[in-house]
Amino acid sequence: MSRVNSSSMKIPAIIVILLSVGIVFSQNAYAAGSPDGNIYLDSGKQQFEKQDWRAAQRNFELAVQHVEGGTDKVARAIALDWLARAQFMEDRLLAAEGSWQRAVDILSQSAVRDTSLLSDVRLRLAQVKAKLEKFSDAERLYGALLANEALGKKKPELVAAAAAGLVRVYRQVGRNSDAASMLETRRKFATKLGNEIDVSRQLDDANLLLDLGNIAAARPLYESVVAAVASSSSPSSPSSSSTSTFTSSSSSSPSHSQRRQALLSLSALDLEEGNSAEAELAVNKAISEIEKNESANQLSLAVALIQRSNVRLAQEEYRPALDSAQQAVSAVEKLMGGKSPLLIDALRQRGKAYAALDDYRAAERDYRLLLAIEKDNFGEISGCLSRDYALLAYLLLEQGKYLSAEEYYKKSLAIITRVYGEDSAAAATAMNNLALLYVNSGEFAKAEPLVRNALELRKRIYSEKSSSTTKSMINLATILAEQNKNEAAEQLLQKAISIQEDLLSPSHPDLIGSQRVLTELYLAQGKFSEAEPLLRRILSADESTYGQSSTAVAVDLEKLATVLAELKREAEHIDVLKKLDEIKDKLRDDSGLSLNKFLSDAADSDREIVLPGQVRPVQDKWALIVGISNFKDSAINLKYAAKDA
Repeated sequence: MSRVNSSSMKIPAIIVILLSVGIVFSQNAYAAGSPDGNIYLDSGKQQFEKQDWRAAQRNFELAVQHVEGGTDKVARAIALDWLARAQFMEDRLLAAEGSWQRAVDILSQSAVRDTSLLSDVRLRLAQVKAKLEKFSDAERLYGALLANEALGKKKPELVAAAAAGLVRVYRQVGRNSDAASMLETRRKFATKLGNEIDVSRQLDDANLLLDLGNIAAARPLYESVVAAVASSSSPSSPSSSSTSTFTSSSSSSPSHSQRRQALLSLSALDLEEGNSAEAELAVNKAISEIEKNESANQLSLAVALIQRSNVRLAQEEYRPALDSAQQAVSAVEKLMGGKSPLLIDALRQRGKAYAALDDYRAAERDYRLLLAIEKDNFGEISGCLSRDYALLAYLLLEQGKYLSAEEYYKKSLAIITRVYGEDSAAAATAMNNLALLYVNSGEFAKAEPLVRNALELRKRIYSEKSSSTTKSMINLATILAEQNKNEAAEQLLQKAISIQEDLLSPSHPDLIGSQRVLTELYLAQGKFSEAEPLLRRILSADESTYGQSSTAVAVDLEKLATVLAELKREAEHIDVLKKLDEIKDKLRDDSGLSLNKFLSDAADSDREIVLPGQVRPVQDKWALIVGISNFKDSAINLKYAAKDA
């Protein structure tokens, strides 16, 4: 089974959603144009302020109807703009996109051009398109705003928001150099705004740096926001993390909402760096402040609970992780109903917790449910849908449902090639995932071209000497070895390990994993002298990581004993067997064995393909604990490790 260590987990998607620049809602003074229209518009605004999005939409829809046939096109656009805002706040993203597009079309064709309102609405349309992952449309709209020199002088905050949006679009499509350049452009416009929104700008800069993967630069900015709000004597802003995400950064007072956002981001950064204790402290502070602050929206608590669940997964506290995720699901369902994108994140987190507890059926139910919600919100073609298709496929693979898993891996790959392009890093990962399925079902001829394509893509994207590229090398070597192409596999493994030795520390899990694969290949070919030094390095690393009486160490000793016997070094062989017997006796009595195998994000991490048939036969069934599938008695071999183990 796939195992992911907490230090390799990516920043949780929910935190990125929470912190991304939202729709800029300026409070303009426009009216809807007719007495009845004004009444409905004013009523809708009152409901909007109360965060009753459904009631607000009903009033805004009536306002649109009352001005639909009139001559005042600007009034119609204003009503549509407010309707889109309410639709967006209820997470009806496709509906919001349609309403804002209608407003832009009307304002663009109006004889009386209100350029300020048109620019505002174009920015909101660009932002919702980016959230729907319609990146080319978003780039075009953002670019038009940036190219407007007069707008840059009149409304620098709007152009700064457009530049921030472009940073994220470029990051999403893998144009990192363009993203870094646009970040500098964004800062130039932001400096024109003065110091009155310093905390807001720091938070936004930190979010952009996080999007660019620059954790070292993002961390001090988040810490500065936390400290600034803590030392501020200004009263807490009544805006929640839910609503403040979608408002203009125009308040001069640092808010407790901003502090909570920064704390959650710091928790995610700590988790990314493998420091779960610090991550727990940060998320607990955020939750404590939310619970004490009566004005804080309960959606803020749901977001924080999702992060707490992430932390508990990293700490291998699977039942508490499930409890936190369940609380988040219940809170979102109560406040937002069953169609909210935030519910998608909560269900995804609960699915991870179920998978960690080996309840793959329950995890599958959650993923099927969230996929239905995603289709309603984002349509049939979106990056988030492709990622969750891959995760559902993995859950099906774990249950041995190979045909269904293949269907969803192929769907994921098809969407990724449409959204990100067939030459993207995401496409390489999707190919690797599909290859994993074929390896599990023994269809190596199907797996090999997929992994070769992924390897070539990664060479072009990252260069040959990169961590991602070496993972593809290991995957291809594994498949070659399964087809008895041992010489080619050995050369590729040696090359990958040489690169990793330059990039990684001697004890890094990726390097140890690669050495483990090469060791298995040497053992399969009877190259015991070559295998021994690698095996001793692996043994030392496993003793340090898992303990000297662990299952992993027992497996290493089993192999080392075989090597020593083959090399006729009897005294050493006997010593190793004695130590092995002691560990096996302890393992038989140990009912508390646990493996860290919670679900990883298929879109952000590459699964390493294991060698299911390259291990020399072992004597005992205790080896099932770690998934060894080649026994002395071939009748008990595991044909499909993912299903049978």
